[in-house]
Order: sequence, then C-alpha cells, then structure tokens
Amino acid sequence: MKLFNQSILLQGVVILAITLLLWGKALMSPSPIVADGGGLLFDIVAGWLAPVPQLAVILAMLLVVTEGLTLNLLLASHNLTSQNSLLPTLLYIVCMSAQATTLSPMIMANALLIACTQQLLLTGSLLTISTDRACTTTAFIGIATLFYFPAVILMLSYMLVAINYRLYSWKDWAVLFLGFLAPYIMVVAVMLFTDGLAGWWQSVVTDLASMKVTIGEFTTLQALGNSVMLLVMIAGVVGVWNQSGESTVVWQKNATTILTLIIGGAVMLFVTRLFTADMQFFALPFAFSVACLLTPRQRHSVGRRRKEWVYTSVLIITIVAAAIC
Repeated sequence: MKLFNQSILLQGVVILAITLLLWGKALMSPSPIVADGGGLLFDIVAGWLAPVPQLAVILAMLLVVTEGLTLNLLLASHNLTSQNSLLPTLLYIVCMSAQATTLSPMIMANALLIACTQQLLLTGSLLTISTDRACTTTAFIGIATLFYFPAVILMLSYMLVAINYRLYSWKDWAVLFLGFLAPYIMVVAVMLFTDGLAGWWQSVVTDLASMKVTIGEFTTLQALGNSVMLLVMIAGVVGVWNQSGESTVVWQKNATTILTLIIGGAVMLFVTRLFTADMQFFALPFAFSVACLLTPRQRHSVGRRRKEWVYTSVLIITIVAAAIC
C-alpha cells in the first residue's frame, strides 16, 4: 500500500498494467456488443459499434479509466480521500472490470452518476444543496436511464440524499421529479416530430415488463470472486463508518451521499440479476469505501506500519477476485 503514497507516475503505470490485465482477454477476443437491456441512447451507440466489437471494448476500457480518474479527483477535491493517491481510481477500475467483456449500459450510466455526485457533494460549511443542483442531479439520473433503464431505481438513493440534506418541502421534491422528467420531455418532443413515439413507448413498456429477478450462470470460482468483492465492499462501508466518528459533519454527509448508491444498486439486483451480483452497480461506493478501508487515518504510525501488509493483501485479493469473476 506504500505505493499509493508515492509517485503519481508510478501509480499510473501500475494502474495501466492492472487495467490491461483485467481487459486483456476481452481485447484479444472481443465479445459482440449487445443492446438488449440498454436504453434509447445506448441502442444508438450499440448500433454504431456493432460492426467493430474490438472498438467497443477499447471504448469501454477508456471510459472506465476516465471515470475512475474523474471520481478520484472529485473525492480528493472534497477531502474524502488522500490528495496524492490514485487508489480510488484503481478500485473503481477493478470493480467496473469484474465480469466486464465489452461496453455495457452501466458503464455509460456511471459517467452520469459521477456527474450527479459532483452536484451533490458539499463544500465549505454549508450542510445542504441548492434547488438548482438538486434539479440538475435528477436530470442526470434521467439521462442515465436513457442508457440503462433499470437505473431509474437510483432515484431511491437520491431521495435518501434529499432527506440527508433536509430537503423536506414539497417544492424540493417537485424539483427533484421535474429534473428527472426533463430528459423524457425532450425525448417525447423528438419522437413526436419523427413519428417514433409509439415504438419508443412500446420499448419502455417491454423494458418494464422484462424486469424480474434472475440467477445467472456462474462457476464456483466466479461465485467465490463475486462474494469476495461484496465482502470487501461491506468491510469498506464499516471502515467509512469507523472513520466518520473522527470527521467533520460535511465529511459525514458527503460520505453518506456516496454510500446511499449501495441501496439503489442492491435494489437493481432484484430487477436484473441477483447473483452473481453486477459489481458495476456499486462501483462508486466501492471505490470510495474500500479506499477508506485501505488507507485509514492512523494516529500512531507504528500501528499503521503493522497493518500495512494486511491492507496490501486485501488489495491483491480484491484484484484477483475481479479477475476471476
């Protein structure tokens, strides 16, 4: 773990190597991109990339890395993680790459969720957010559902965020729902002018009807790897909880905002695939919480050094678990 307190360049080289390791098989034998399960916008992207599956894999890998770096900068700028560590980037890439074979709707939806998080995180001493930021947040969720329709369930997480920020008035809640509906108002307007409204509405109804809990096919190794990643994430949440007692109220609220995504992701499992769990649903809280677990604030450097090998072992086990998922 000492590596992630050293040279940014060296950290970048390690992250690049691990990324290529996790995506190597997909790059050499790319799977065809499948639009099933995606929303309107993802269907368009999938149609463009279908003839060149290797390009879809490269785009997916680049998006994951870019999202990981963006999330890292966001966490560091709000003092949620270390300023000179790329550990959250690595953890985000590891989580997003588990089970990934090509570009998926959730990879694109997560870019919007990172934008949502940027709108919601507090700065200074203010303990709530403005109405326009709340509206922008749910508008981003609305756009995310156009890439991956089950992401609509993440509105549940942001309703909990509204409670965390004491947005109780009917005007606050009206703004939240109007923000979410804004992208759909634009879609309906376009569909009306292009005579595609009936077809699009039918696809929405089909997507709603197809939501059901399933158990996917998996090997013993894949089940083990998936279970390990879930357990590490749970341990990370406990780590955040322990750290919050020594942190400011703003830090606690920001941490809660990110962790509420776990609730939305868990509910999404029940309308998609319950097991093996799609770790992409949990990538943001996974990266944050496990980074806190592996880099706790130690008052005594001696205790920190004694636990260094434990943290390093957990990181290695997590990477291996992602590779075998």
